[in-house]
Amino acid sequence: MAVEVDESNHDACNNYAIFLVTVKRDYERAEQYFMKAVEGAPQNITYIKNYASFLLHIRRNVRDADKYADRAKALSNSRDTCESPSPKLRHNLNEIMQAFTDGNILSNLMD
Repeated sequence: MAVEVDESNHDACNNYAIFLVTVKRDYERAEQYFMKAVEGAPQNITYIKNYASFLLHIRRNVRDADKYADRAKALSNSRDTCESPSPKLRHNLNEIMQAFTDGNILSNLMD
């Protein structure tokens, strides 16, 4: 079964990249989809953090991971408090980032 992703849908690209990392272990394609999400929505902190985590934990590319993490932090610091993620969203994002770190993102997302 083939999966088609609407590349103009940045959420779909980000989510598909996570699927490719965790289920298919197709890191080349995952990186392509992370980049499509980040390039298509350059102000989206979640996409940037996910890509930074991928670079750090999968690619072991500390230099580039730090660059993207710094970019996400700068975006986060520049936002008004009214634009900050809700506590529930922040909790969910932290779980995703922890799952990348633990290497078992799929089981954490399915809970």
